[in-house]
Amino acid sequence: EKGQWPDAGEVATLRVYVTKEIKRSVVVKADDTLNKRDLQQHPKEVAQATKDEILIWIRNNCFEIANLKDANNLMTSRYVAKWKQANGKWVIRMRLCLRGFQDVESFDVETFAGTANRRSQRLLASEAACHADWIIASLDVDKAFLTGFTYDELSQATGEPKRNVYFTLPLGSAQVLRSIPGWGSFDESKHCLTCTKPGIGTKDAPRAFSLKLRGTTRSFGLRSLSYDAEMETKADLRTAKHVDDVNM
Repeated sequence: EKGQWPDAGEVATLRVYVTKEIKRSVVVKADDTLNKRDLQQHPKEVAQATKDEILIWIRNNCFEIANLKDANNLMTSRYVAKWKQANGKWVIRMRLCLRGFQDVESFDVETFAGTANRRSQRLLASEAACHADWIIASLDVDKAFLTGFTYDELSQATGEPKRNVYFTLPLGSAQVLRSIPGWGSFDESKHCLTCTKPGIGTKDAPRAFSLKLRGTTRSFGLRSLSYDAEMETKADLRTAKHVDDVNM
């Protein structure tokens, strides 16, 4: 019958699962993890992506040089290498992550970062559906955990002692860091890096970003609902926050 078959240029897909218990992704993203062969076949692209990632951390003032002998809470780090689509092309992204499970202070760190509950998300969608002239939109903060509170700001905001977090770069990255102006003195045999703010992989990074975001939204008039601190409203705006994703 008319309407049951794809039009020109459309594709119909049928998924058949063997069992009901099979696991599958709820959100399918246009990316893929690099394997060892990809890393070997694209050395220039990997090197450039590594430098770009380190530059992002530097631009966000995420670390400083420290002495290895003074590092009392030292972690290692790694890259999560992925193919990403950008402007219709596949490019390599190297995401630097600290191995947070090596954090000796992890059991004493406050990690709570509130997110809007399911009822708030439904309320937001319902409000938009009931007003034909409203627009519903989503905002994702790029490199969110690198833009949160510094450890100094976190200590001032919470009254908690300032944390000391150190890490070493993955093998080969020290040479990349030395090639960046201002970082030529870095020597991995006696130096490491100290986090000025919770970096990706640390357990307090979500909380540091959440507190920074709350201060930003409150600065232009948003106020929390009494039953959900992460659903904020003002006269012409409703928002529900989920870490670095904001529905509005």
